[in-house]
Amino acid sequence: MNFIRFEPCYADRVWGGKLLERHLKRHLPPGRSIGESWEISDNPAVRTKIKGGRFDGKTLGEAIKEDSEYIMGRKWEGSFPVIVKWLDSCRKLSLQVHPDEISAKKFGADSKAENWYFAKCGSNAKAILGLKEGTDRNTLERFLKDGNVEEIVREFPVEEGDSAFIPKGLLHALDGENLVLEIQDNSDTTFRVFDWGRVDLNGKPRQLHLSEAMESVKFSESAPQILKTGFEDAELCSSSGFSIRKKVLKAGEELYFESRTDSRILSVVAGSLLSCCGEKVDFSESVLLPFGESQRFTAPGNSELIITENFSSR
Repeated sequence: MNFIRFEPCYADRVWGGKLLERHLKRHLPPGRSIGESWEISDNPAVRTKIKGGRFDGKTLGEAIKEDSEYIMGRKWEGSFPVIVKWLDSCRKLSLQVHPDEISAKKFGADSKAENWYFAKCGSNAKAILGLKEGTDRNTLERFLKDGNVEEIVREFPVEEGDSAFIPKGLLHALDGENLVLEIQDNSDTTFRVFDWGRVDLNGKPRQLHLSEAMESVKFSESAPQILKTGFEDAELCSSSGFSIRKKVLKAGEELYFESRTDSRILSVVAGSLLSCCGEKVDFSESVLLPFGESQRFTAPGNSELIITENFSSR
């Protein structure tokens, strides 16, 4: 096997549902409200373990420390820079923001940008991206206090194949009935400003971070739009930490990566792939393609892939 597989790590969330089971065919721990599947992560919150091959049982950080030239192409300091998750939002996530570098430093946290790829959506699914034009800090604080925040946020209908980039400082929320592949900077920093009157899995109100969030929201910047991709190749985003593109393969088509060009993450969001050595990469799986290996894959049927590359260290 010339790519690196991982064992997913499941996380309980108050907004979790059953889409991971129904759509991704995952066998989840019974009796839990699973909202996230951490597919690839070297964050202190979750360090996913490698499954099979020469690094079997090691965390990604341990494998990079052992052979960073092979995996990353150079001496690598610190943790792996990207986290890949599946989000199962049966119910709406909190209204939240991730800080940029300046705000993060102020609060002893890590900055974060992220991208959502919508793999499955309910009939009326939406995403909240930013505030309506003219909304300033005082206006936001007033509407939060009154509990009428829905009146000042920008809502977008979403459907399967859509993509949304969430820059640092953007107030946002993921609506219910969405199954999303989330690719983000290696950060677990989230500042919540509103949680729709909800309680956590222990029956207590979830913590809000109003002062940190207000310092992190960028009120003057325009919010992004939803990107419609369909069954086509598309550039999804390019940030300071990574870039993401969608690649579509018809049955029998091949995908080739030359060795010693870049390390990449390959996520299968429809169909599957077969490697040149007969290893299958299943639907919903994300694998790491190391710098030191060439890769050739064939699509047995129509397949859609999300490719994350151009990693940058912090």
